[in-house]
Amino acid sequence: MKNRFMEHVTTSKFFKPGSSVLLAISGGVDSMVLLDLFEKTHRAFKVEFKIAHFNHKQRQASDEEEKYFQERGAIIGIYEGDKSDEASLRQARYDFFESLEGIDYIVTAHHADDNAETYLLKLIRNNDGMPTGIKEIRGNIVRPLLPFSKKEIINYANQNNLKWFEDETNAQNDYTRNKVRNLIIPEIEKLNPSFSTNINETIKENEILERYLDAKLSPLYERARLAQGVFDTEYIQSLSLEEQHLLLKKMPFEFKVDALEKALAKLPVPTTLDLPAGYVVEIKKDAIKFVYFNG
Repeated sequence: MKNRFMEHVTTSKFFKPGSSVLLAISGGVDSMVLLDLFEKTHRAFKVEFKIAHFNHKQRQASDEEEKYFQERGAIIGIYEGDKSDEASLRQARYDFFESLEGIDYIVTAHHADDNAETYLLKLIRNNDGMPTGIKEIRGNIVRPLLPFSKKEIINYANQNNLKWFEDETNAQNDYTRNKVRNLIIPEIEKLNPSFSTNINETIKENEILERYLDAKLSPLYERARLAQGVFDTEYIQSLSLEEQHLLLKKMPFEFKVDALEKALAKLPVPTTLDLPAGYVVEIKKDAIKFVYFNG
């Protein structure tokens, strides 16, 4: 696994030589394997790294883990918000990592099984569009373990006698992600043991298609955009129905595309649709206009 990791990081060119890398270490087996791999390979990448640990304060063992990482020289962050809000916990963790100065890249230990879970969650939550997984690179966040399965990671940890902390809340099914991980995926894998591998291949194909479509749609989008939040109706209607659909989905507002398509079909009769966060969209013969309406 170490050689595959080195090859993947090198060929992907994740890091510029001389850069400073922050490893986000939770203490679980995934992040401890990430730490071990970086300790053994970072010189080959010509980078320096620091470690950071974020204490979610959700378990009694959290303080023990914090102390362990303090002794290893980690930068410590502590969560003080609503412990039942999974989204707030995640955002607070990333906000802490982003707040640290002198860091070029933040590296997390997301792996192939996490990717499969994320894909399924988007399907379950009625994701509007073609589901994608976890991005290997998002801004300055890098996830070099995405090609590796949880099984590979555990095997590596055992073979190298690594210490890690078990988070007992991962076995509890209070959160939707845990239900997907602990209940749904194991049942699917009884039908097809290669399920997670297949899902990750599908995610790769979707990302390639997404990049291709984005390259094709960007010039159409710029041609349609008259001003911020204002789009040329006549030009949009001159496109094929498939191009119209994809272009409407690209607009930076939250709405149901089919509702806007129906409104376009009614023209020249104008339509106004309510959107979340106090916005409305006006669909008229000359323009589609997104307007903030404060009531």
